[in-house]
Amino acid sequence: MAEFDLSDVEAAKVAVERAARWFEERNQVDWGFEHYMSAGLIERAAKISDRVANMYFAQGKVETLLKWRAQLGQIGIFAPGLLYNCARVHTDRYNYEEAEQSLNEAERRAERDRQETAEQQGRRAGGGPGEAGAGHRRPFEVRAAPSLWCEPEYLT
Repeated sequence: MAEFDLSDVEAAKVAVERAARWFEERNQVDWGFEHYMSAGLIERAAKISDRVANMYFAQGKVETLLKWRAQLGQIGIFAPGLLYNCARVHTDRYNYEEAEQSLNEAERRAERDRQETAEQQGRRAGGGPGEAGAGHRRPFEVRAAPSLWCEPEYLT
């Protein structure tokens, strides 16, 4: 096993990042998430959480989802799939206020992602942000998603 000079912060960060990738490639996403967070690669950790959130909910790993949401939420990162599944957990626990908060955050993040995608496509087509280039048509129309939250029938 290799020893690292812990005073070399950059080398330690690279080693932790490599470990995170190693865990992720072997589907040990819990460890991958933690290592990405430790390496400061927050967006990659968020992508992992977003990618496996449905599976973890189905497997009953809901405490892991809630922990990840708390960790990412403390630094202002919101992964829509993770938030949606946390809302499902809160709904199952009859904590509707928390569920609604998670869904609202998921909707805001999903809308930002759609806007960023539209801007990137506009730039690739030769136009500025959000506009298609001259003579190019956008392959799809960007619309706001319907609300993910609905009131239970017995509350209405």
